[in-house]
Amino acid sequence: MASKEFPLSFEVPDFSLMPPKLDAWMSRRSKHRGVLKIVNAKEEALVRTQLKIMDIGPPLIDLYSKLSTVEEAAISGLRRSLQAALKQWGRAFVHVSKKRRES
Repeated sequence: MASKEFPLSFEVPDFSLMPPKLDAWMSRRSKHRGVLKIVNAKEEALVRTQLKIMDIGPPLIDLYSKLSTVEEAAISGLRRSLQAALKQWGRAFVHVSKKRRES
């Protein structure tokens, strides 16, 4: 698993990139229990997708931090490509987060 090989550490120790868990609010507010099962199944699938997306980030961030210390013109193209990949990674994570809120 990539997240174990490239662990991320943040300046704020309480900060985490883990997706939030579904709380009991939905089960208390749900009028139809069958709908809750469908929502839970969709939620589990979205969380699995979100965790897979999160595994992509640490190696990219590690590589970007290593490339940021090098000051060569040839590496600037690699750095731009890596920035684009990180932006796409962020967009994918946000998209799944929005889908979780919609469900």
